[in-house]
Amino acid sequence: YLSSTHSLSAEWEFRQQSTARLLTYLSQRRASRILDLGCGNGWLTGALARMPHLSKDGMVVGADVNLPELQQAARVFALAKCQFVHIDVTLTPFPDNSFDCIIVNAAIQYFPHLTTLIQILLKMLTPEGELHLLDSPLYTATSVDGASTRSKAYYASINCEDMAAHYFHHTWQDLAPFTHEVLYVPNRYRRYILRLLGRKETPFPWVKIKKT
Repeated sequence: YLSSTHSLSAEWEFRQQSTARLLTYLSQRRASRILDLGCGNGWLTGALARMPHLSKDGMVVGADVNLPELQQAARVFALAKCQFVHIDVTLTPFPDNSFDCIIVNAAIQYFPHLTTLIQILLKMLTPEGELHLLDSPLYTATSVDGASTRSKAYYASINCEDMAAHYFHHTWQDLAPFTHEVLYVPNRYRRYILRLLGRKETPFPWVKIKKT
């Protein structure tokens, strides 16, 4: 929760909305082992671990390749049902059937091949498990090139041109091999009206992919 004057306040207002939707959704399901992939400093991992309906022996695992952020997460979110793991799942995935739910929040853009990532993650799910992709952009085939150009220009403007090589633009076509459901669809007209009212709504979709 940030002050409205903070430069990142809009982004974290979006995160509040999507997190609230996710926690409400999960409260209606029985997931005892959850993976928060690309957890960063662990803020979402901590929120998931504090869910009152998480089973007594439940566990939320936050995984990331960024060791300094994981170390911060372990300090800030030292919770009984919370564990942090330094791992690259594309190289050394967790064993098959390890999790009831896998969440990739604002992180698919840091993986070069979305289809390959999803295939890896589905193996790590239990038979009835679900994969959730949130707070990341998905582009159409006609809009992806323009998005890539804008990203390169942005990183150049902040003197971080090298970062552009680590930011990837995925399309809806990457989801074509999988049976998926869009649980939240951003509506630009609704977002425009909300902006006039001084409110904001996330521009990113929420996609669910079931193992079965």
